[in-house]
Amino acid sequence: MTSEFLSSKVRAVVLEKYGNPKDVLRVHTYELPPITPTTLHIRFLASPINPADVNQIEGVYPVKPTFTKELGILPDGEHKELAVAGNEGLAEVIAVGDQIKDFKVGDWVVIGRSGFGTWRTHAVATPNDVIRINHEGIGLIQAATLTVNPCTAYRMLKDFVTLNEGNQYKTQKTFLGGAYSGGKCRPP
Repeated sequence: MTSEFLSSKVRAVVLEKYGNPKDVLRVHTYELPPITPTTLHIRFLASPINPADVNQIEGVYPVKPTFTKELGILPDGEHKELAVAGNEGLAEVIAVGDQIKDFKVGDWVVIGRSGFGTWRTHAVATPNDVIRINHEGIGLIQAATLTVNPCTAYRMLKDFVTLNEGNQYKTQKTFLGGAYSGGKCRPP
């Protein structure tokens, strides 16, 4: 196992039930489970907030977060099932289990599945949970928004705008709901 990780404390934005985000979200600290031969420890570098995240917290999004008792005991002494909010984010691999050969400390990864819970400082992941990305030539913010925002921007442009070859559409946060942070998007 290789590791640069010093602390075992994780801070996360969690919910124990669905509802209005201002009413159901809280910051929770818990212990990061020890690494195993088949897991990775990752440290989140950036985790955006998307409309789908809000819908998931409200309980109206088709994909539900995973509720688990593995996040530790709450300050009130109760051991409740909690879910970590967030579907998209960029993380850095900080520890690699001995049996994992395809990842190394320092790799940048994005989450490959909805409901993982990205609004936290650190997490345990399996190689199937993450997708390694080459971080040369891409900034932190752009990398953090690779898995949801480009798809949302594409659907918005495909479903609501007539795309013609050679045209460029200047996207705005107001039009795409923050799906693509400015810049240009060319039709495929």
